[in-house]
Amino acid sequence: MSYFRSGGGIAASEQFSNYNQTDVFSVNQNGQLTVSWVTGAGEWQGPIEIGPVGLAPAGCAVAACQQFGINQTDVFLVDNHGQLNVFYLFQGGAWSGPVKIGPAGLAPAGCHLAVSQQIGINQTDVSLIGNDGQLNVFYVVQAGPWNGPVKIGPAGNAAAGAALAASQQIGVNQTDVFLIDNSGQLNIFYVYEQAAWNGPVVRGNPVAAPSSGLGSNSNYFLHANGTSLTGVVITINVSQDITGSDGFGFQLNAYSAKSDYDAAQQYLIYLSPTSSPAALTAMVDNWTASNAQIENVQQQLATLSSHTLPAGYQLVISLQNDSSGNITGARYQAFDNHGKSIGDKTIPLLSQSGITAKDEAPIVAFQINFVDYLNGGTTTLSSGAGLIGYYASTEMTVSNSVPSFVDWSYVTVEKANSVYGGLSSTPSHSFAQTFGFNASGTVIRKRAPVEHETRAVDVLEVAGQKV
Repeated sequence: MSYFRSGGGIAASEQFSNYNQTDVFSVNQNGQLTVSWVTGAGEWQGPIEIGPVGLAPAGCAVAACQQFGINQTDVFLVDNHGQLNVFYLFQGGAWSGPVKIGPAGLAPAGCHLAVSQQIGINQTDVSLIGNDGQLNVFYVVQAGPWNGPVKIGPAGNAAAGAALAASQQIGVNQTDVFLIDNSGQLNIFYVYEQAAWNGPVVRGNPVAAPSSGLGSNSNYFLHANGTSLTGVVITINVSQDITGSDGFGFQLNAYSAKSDYDAAQQYLIYLSPTSSPAALTAMVDNWTASNAQIENVQQQLATLSSHTLPAGYQLVISLQNDSSGNITGARYQAFDNHGKSIGDKTIPLLSQSGITAKDEAPIVAFQINFVDYLNGGTTTLSSGAGLIGYYASTEMTVSNSVPSFVDWSYVTVEKANSVYGGLSSTPSHSFAQTFGFNASGTVIRKRAPVEHETRAVDVLEVAGQKV
């Protein structure tokens, strides 16, 4: 009998802090982990056996990486009891293990694994698909204890033990995990530094761009085919400093159904170019279908050192619902480039003078616009890029035109030379969209029957007349 199984799993790694040594790992026909190695340009040595015979299926998947933050080499496999095991070697010492992590019976014996640093922090992540078809992540911070599994995304999403991969999203401190789901679609799960995991983002055939293009006040609409959207959370992950000639803002422009009193619901985070000190502001700006402003509330969210939003910062807008799906308020959060909270404000709609329950409504569609901060202006972005994360408890569909079931066909008047990436045509609870700026300065301006200029006392223009 051959020593190794034909076509068996292999992993390779530097042996960290051990004189330019390369290690190669595989599980032999006796179900025992082995290592072969070479130092520099010398002669290959081994294989030698590590750990017990019969631990794991012959030729099963193995994965290897540094335990980030220390000079330790880790090797991972799932044993015959469906339990994650780690073997480890600190600097040039002797191999130790296996150490068992998490419960037995979690995943198929010998299943695929993906390992990665959680980019931006000294954390090591190990990912696998459990027997229930759900993504599981185990993690350790430097030399601390192992934690997990943390379950991410829905159960039944992918085949138990399916192949997956992990990587930094290059250019940003974001870790991505990739798999092919049971519908044959690419799924992306992602985490920014030490924030919460997001996903899956499903990548199917992209939706065509809106007729006005993808940029400024023209973006996709997300909806649930007329059903009220609940649990909507928008995250803005900044990968390049954002600077605009007239400040800038991220507007969650939402639409109520035709029968609702509250027609237009706007939830914003903006940076005024004249604020002193420089400050992010949270805002609610809601209107009825008869052009009456319901409320206009602005509260300072966080201060900044300049009128630039730095790379690594994150903004979050979370809409709150009652049992009928009505939007009852919005939570606004800001985090710095170390994941530290610098602002957290909740604006309950009924807390404002004169607002009653009749002024609340669900939303059935929304879009995100990266535009000027207020006052119907246009800002010229000289830098700025990142990722918009979309999540809802309700499964969402992406459209390139305003859905027929919304109350108003309105558009924000604020504009910028911003641009947006494409989104998948596959319905999902979450999506991720790139954003950036057009260096030539070209600005898209979408027109609509109702144009909404957002400011302290708002102005609407309906069929060419301000009201």
